[in-house]
Amino acid sequence: MAAKRLSQQQRREKTSKALLETAAEVFIKHGYQGASIDLIAEKAGYTKGAVYSHFKNKEALFLAVFSARAEVQFQILRENIEKPDVLKSIVDKETQKKLISKHYDHNKWIMLVLEYLLYAQRNPKAKKQLKDLMTNTREAMATILAQRYKEKVDLNASAIEKLAMKQQIVDMGFAVMYLIDNELPLDIYKELLSSSVSK
Repeated sequence: MAAKRLSQQQRREKTSKALLETAAEVFIKHGYQGASIDLIAEKAGYTKGAVYSHFKNKEALFLAVFSARAEVQFQILRENIEKPDVLKSIVDKETQKKLISKHYDHNKWIMLVLEYLLYAQRNPKAKKQLKDLMTNTREAMATILAQRYKEKVDLNASAIEKLAMKQQIVDMGFAVMYLIDNELPLDIYKELLSSSVSK
């Protein structure tokens, strides 16, 4: 039986997914500055033109990789929405396997994000794009948390937004400290997330 022919939209989605997966691997291995559209295209088995037909430039491709990783985290939260402390599900071992996969070595991922942060500090356009992305991910997190804690009368929309912001700050702060000392216990991270909800 002949395989079902993909529509143009399905082919675009398949190509985009392949490019994102390869870009993640290349960014992790070579860093943001060391990676190039040429290398990503070569590794993915596509032309450079195919990459540019999906992503405007290297910045857009990196931010798309960042967004894709965040979406995995959000999906995990949605799957664990009924748990008493849904934020703790972020640091469960199975969650980390899904987040890290074969391309997302934790330390290398954080180093990549920090490298891009430094790049963005010197590039106003990139900085604004990163800020917008972080705002969007925080809003997505707030939506999930609002669903989970809708019965807590003391958590109004403003409190939920602050909770999502705390999660971002704790996440980034702990990640940086973990680069310095990878023997830091994950229980501290869990406690910080829990205290954000309880206060």
